[in-house]
Amino acid sequence: FPSALALTELRPDFVLINDRLREVVLGELTVPADTGTAAAKIRKTLRYDNPDPQASKSLAGQIRENDFACLLVTVEVGVLGSIPKGGLRCLTRLTEATRAVNTSLLSQLSETAVKESEKIYVLRNRTVAPE
Repeated sequence: FPSALALTELRPDFVLINDRLREVVLGELTVPADTGTAAAKIRKTLRYDNPDPQASKSLAGQIRENDFACLLVTVEVGVLGSIPKGGLRCLTRLTEATRAVNTSLLSQLSETAVKESEKIYVLRNRTVAPE
């Protein structure tokens, strides 16, 4: 993570920086159980932008202290491919793409989540030999 913005060990899935406008977008993609998408959103939001004054400075808070606007975007795709209603809205905030393009991207995210979740399930009991 760019140390000029914040000192952190956190690693968001993507970071978009616009130096000219002094804006940063932190992005997190999470693949929770389909019934856990709301909880995952809350957990990720608190991880990167905790409003609790007793907590150490959040990553978003540090960025804002360096005079950058900071937007945290979380995208949740359930392991069975479900995407909460806010998924399309999230992509629309980040891109100037058409609704059809964003819908297609969400569909691809959904398919990928299902395929990768299946791989994890199939391999869950395999042990890896030490090197």
